[in-house]
Amino acid sequence: MEEDRLSKLLNMIGKRAFICYFHILNNEEISHEDKIALLSHQYEYGGAKIRVDNFVKLKQLENGIMLALALIESSTGRIPDAFRRQAKLLQTSLD
Repeated sequence: MEEDRLSKLLNMIGKRAFICYFHILNNEEISHEDKIALLSHQYEYGGAKIRVDNFVKLKQLENGIMLALALIESSTGRIPDAFRRQAKLLQTSLD
């Protein structure tokens, strides 16, 4: 059940957005509203808010960040190799 929730949250954030904006989303020094504002340069406000809110929920899951990165790293399909490599680098840097 927890794995399904993780997958659903990650899909709502978007795997590419998770990787591209990880440094913003995971930064505790940036306020929730500022994260939304920063992502609003790429997404409409509603889309940015959904991504930030779901990142917060994912982060609250036990090992949520690491599991999400592992899921992205092992993804096949529409995720380019560069994103999978970045997911692996982020896992290593968070260990």
